[in-house]
Amino acid sequence: MAKRAEQVFNHAVVRLREGQSALDTLHEHREELANQMLARLAGSDEFSAMLERNFAPYRRLMTYYECAMMEVETKFRVLDAEFGLQHDRNPIESIKSRLKSTDSLAKKLVRKGFPMSVDSIEQNIFDVAGVRVVCTFPEDMFALAESLLAQDDVVLIERRDYVGEPKPSGYRSLHLIIEVPIFLEHEKRCVKVEVQLRTISMNFWASLEHQLRYKKDLAEEEATAVAAELADLAEAAAELDARMQALRNYLDDKQDAPAPMAGKGSGPQDADVLR
Repeated sequence: MAKRAEQVFNHAVVRLREGQSALDTLHEHREELANQMLARLAGSDEFSAMLERNFAPYRRLMTYYECAMMEVETKFRVLDAEFGLQHDRNPIESIKSRLKSTDSLAKKLVRKGFPMSVDSIEQNIFDVAGVRVVCTFPEDMFALAESLLAQDDVVLIERRDYVGEPKPSGYRSLHLIIEVPIFLEHEKRCVKVEVQLRTISMNFWASLEHQLRYKKDLAEEEATAVAAELADLAEAAAELDARMQALRNYLDDKQDAPAPMAGKGSGPQDADVLR
């Protein structure tokens, strides 16, 4: 019995040693595995080599962008809360953030002809960090943008109004490239963030268009027909936004207007006002 127990013990020790050896091997190759994964993601040998050489600075830069996104998100959440106190409704439906993937960064650096370096990413790529704010009504988008840009620590780098001038595809959104400060342990850094403001219908259209755009099995004639249909749907979504905004404004005016005097005409019927 004692011999059997000793055999079991020795077998367990061997398995532990084998497991430890496997862990040691995995630890030795951890950095190599990480670099291989980044290489697959990047899709660019030059970009992958840059990450191998500068992984720590690259990770630090991505952390700065994450902090900047949190800063911008907080600004919008504060504006949303204040708006709710003043107007008894909140203009923001949702806020989402994203960091540009290594694959997208590599492709954009190559497409624009920029150097493959961490400094080049920071200096030349303005949409590494993105914050998307989905609003209830079109006027809310512009009111929030105006309030954000009025803050003394926000610097506007670029503004693109795809609501007033939609893209040929029908895409609508208000894009802002801003620079905000983040406060680190020993320094303050200014970091660029792309802000996209959309209505619910704009976001709905853009999300579906993004999925349909990557259908690879369409003939050229079919792809043209799909593009035309998407453009028509974008117009329909814009009309819906305009009508919803008009209804919102009408109800706001109705609520703020003094009550009509008894016996006096109350003006046009509600149905006529909304036509």
